[in-house]
Amino acid sequence: MKTKILYLYLLTLSYSWYSFAQQENDFFDMSVEEMLNTTIEVTNKQKTKILESPAIVSFITQEEIKYSGARDLTDILMMIPGIQFGHDVESIVGITMRGLWGHEGKVLILQDGIELNENLFGTTQFGNHYDIQAIKRIEIIRGPGSALYGGYAGLCVINIITKDGSDGNNIRLNTTAGAFYDRLCRTNAHLNITKKWENGLNIGVHTLYGQSIRSNENFTDFYGSSFNMGENNNSLVRPMSVSAKMEYKNFTLSGLFDNYLLKDRILFGNNTEKTSDIYFKSFNLYAGYKVKMGEKLECLPTVTIKRNTPWQKPALPAVTPYHYNKTAYRYKENILFIYKPKENVDIQWGVESYQDQCIADKNSTPDELFKDSSYKAFYYNIAAFTQATLHTKIANFTLGLRYDKHNVFAGAFSPRFVVNRTFAEKLTLKLMTSGAFRAPVMENIRLAELNKNTINPERIYTFEIGTTYKFDKNFYVSFNLFDVHLNDPIIYTADTIAEYYYNFDSSGNIGAELESIFKRSWGSIVFSYSYYYNVINKIQLYEVPKQKNVLLGNAQHKVCTELNIRPHKQFNINICQTFLSKRYGYAGIDSIATYKPVFMTNLYLTYTNIFNLKGLEIGLGVYNIFNESFVFIQPYKGGVNALPSLNREFLIRLGYRFGI
Repeated sequence: MKTKILYLYLLTLSYSWYSFAQQENDFFDMSVEEMLNTTIEVTNKQKTKILESPAIVSFITQEEIKYSGARDLTDILMMIPGIQFGHDVESIVGITMRGLWGHEGKVLILQDGIELNENLFGTTQFGNHYDIQAIKRIEIIRGPGSALYGGYAGLCVINIITKDGSDGNNIRLNTTAGAFYDRLCRTNAHLNITKKWENGLNIGVHTLYGQSIRSNENFTDFYGSSFNMGENNNSLVRPMSVSAKMEYKNFTLSGLFDNYLLKDRILFGNNTEKTSDIYFKSFNLYAGYKVKMGEKLECLPTVTIKRNTPWQKPALPAVTPYHYNKTAYRYKENILFIYKPKENVDIQWGVESYQDQCIADKNSTPDELFKDSSYKAFYYNIAAFTQATLHTKIANFTLGLRYDKHNVFAGAFSPRFVVNRTFAEKLTLKLMTSGAFRAPVMENIRLAELNKNTINPERIYTFEIGTTYKFDKNFYVSFNLFDVHLNDPIIYTADTIAEYYYNFDSSGNIGAELESIFKRSWGSIVFSYSYYYNVINKIQLYEVPKQKNVLLGNAQHKVCTELNIRPHKQFNINICQTFLSKRYGYAGIDSIATYKPVFMTNLYLTYTNIFNLKGLEIGLGVYNIFNESFVFIQPYKGGVNALPSLNREFLIRLGYRFGI
């Protein structure tokens, strides 16, 4: 079997798919050169070509998602260099970036201008959660974005844009079912409506309802207690969401209701006899209006309202005495000015403020209350930011600066400087340096006060060098080096008694990322590789005893390949492969386990316009073909064992799109 796996890996290493198509009929027609000329907005909040953007970026379209057969956002992001996932507590899966645990408010995730990070701890939850059928494209800054975004944008920014009427006047129905060899493991249903009227009104409405299980393997805690995750809904996940977006002339309004439920028996590492329900509920609104103030100046004021009830647990004494029910509110106001005094000069500046409030319910215990035994907490932050780009014959120069002042903590600057140069329209070089600042969020502060320790803002400093070379219109290679350091990082840990937040000293990684894309009308080839090397680590919770230059939970080497080939205009074959080198994690209170390298292969077939009925399509997939034993490892010493992931899964997806 190992020989067969090695042979398949070597065979398909050179076959893959990665495209930047903007419309459905463009996927197999666009050249690599056209892809690189695609414009994105995540790097400076105005349309910029990928090669000219002042950041290391990745870009994913709805067609890439469709033909890959991705089951959820985890599948999509695993193909991005530098991104991996780990196990937090209570069966939650979180994101890591470039070998560093980003789940604790260090990775910003946006959808149509709305932050998906919850505002009590700053986390996001992965695993059959977000509605990927609603996605039009994803823009990713592989690195910091704090000069413009602040807050959670220390390691990475993931910007999700949903479909609207510009993608056609359609109603899309989609249903997915997945099964292990012995049981059903996934059922999802999606409804997507997009419409654009002649008067300019443009809408997109998207709904998701489903359920899945994490695995059908056994989970064993540090004390020898085990249970099967596939039985009795022991690892049930149930997503339910409604999102909507409306654009009319210069006005934009978007909203998101999300109710994510999971059933858990792990808690903080000591298995319970029965499952407990954990809810992540949120209601969000975003509004923006673009004001033209002449030919060279425009203004964009925005307002965001968020209501989150994350990590919600009902009081079930028969299951666990642990109770948690708090509601967080965030009101954010931002006004951005974009000024273009000359053709070669772009200047942006603005101010932003947010107000955070948390209200604990009446059943909260004294340890769950805020300072002075209050049921409420209130904080605010004010920021000013600017970013300017000068285009010259020598190079493009970008300078950014942000100043944040939190009502509890001292103010701080987040600088950014980028030099971008293209030679002979083939070779592009980027040099980037930046700093990031994040103030502790509400539960960071409360838990630090509860345990009588002082907590301060964290800072992240990053230096990057990137290069892209276009061999011809169908083939390019990009390569970048990075050096990222955390100073005074805000770190979470827990035991069976309590939760804790501390500032630790520092940790830093250097590394490299590579992408190679070759594309023809029949398909395309991509090979990506990412590597990190820990150069300094003074965070005991992250270290692997007796192992240098590697951190808990994260593979140092990640290789991704994909084959996307179209033998017929209605039929598509996709093979996706991911290799992770060996990883380390705690398997006992003080015992470290070495997890062998894993090589996961997925196969997905798509057939469109079945029976010549336009809009009807079917997808058939097999995931983790070789049934590799893959687990999500806790990337810090937090007392929780690795979480088993999905085994070999067989999936069918039916979709129908009709015009309106």
